[in-house]
Amino acid sequence: MKVTLVSLNAKYVHLSPAPYALGAGVLAFARERHDVCVFNGVVGKSREALLSRLAADAPDAVAFSVYIWNVTEIRALLPAVRA
Repeated sequence: MKVTLVSLNAKYVHLSPAPYALGAGVLAFARERHDVCVFNGVVGKSREALLSRLAADAPDAVAFSVYIWNVTEIRALLPAVRA
């Protein structure tokens, strides 16, 4: 299974460690083998660019690292990601 973990950061210099920790947990504790990819984006950048990168990755599952500064943008992205 291909899993993409997404973090929308406030800036590129402030990368969240959460998706990397979650990815390490998946690799260490999942019963089946998973291909884990971490995708870092920035709040306020092009939604279309983010969605096209996610679509090009063709994951089986997408998970978001949600914080107070990115929750609104992630909520707006979810319908398109589901489609």
